[in-house]
Amino acid sequence: MRRTFLASCRPRLDLPFPDALSHVEEITMAENLEELDQHIRACIAIFVALICLTAITVAVSYLNLPIPATISLALCIALIKGSMVVSYFMHLVSEKKLIFWSLSLTGVFFIILMVLPVVTDLDIISHTITVNH
Repeated sequence: MRRTFLASCRPRLDLPFPDALSHVEEITMAENLEELDQHIRACIAIFVALICLTAITVAVSYLNLPIPATISLALCIALIKGSMVVSYFMHLVSEKKLIFWSLSLTGVFFIILMVLPVVTDLDIISHTITVNH
């Protein structure tokens, strides 16, 4: 059975909708209100934590720390914020271990790709210092 949708303010512009879409209006109440309430509270708590971590990141930028320390601290805070977003807002907290391990492997390769140029650059610097002395 198909239902029709009448376009607003225009006659004879009916669009047929399949039955799967007609059941959308029936799914308005959650099956378990306690579970929904718990989920909403968790999302609000994560949102507040993200706001606080953003404020901490801004505060770190005003501290009189060396630039590498400031950048490192800001990146650590960003890593925490990113993991919170991925875990809760993208619902990866309850995902299977395969996704967790594939994301972990991606993170390890990312760290390797970020550290490798630094190590190479430090090797060149130490070689230059050794040659000059």
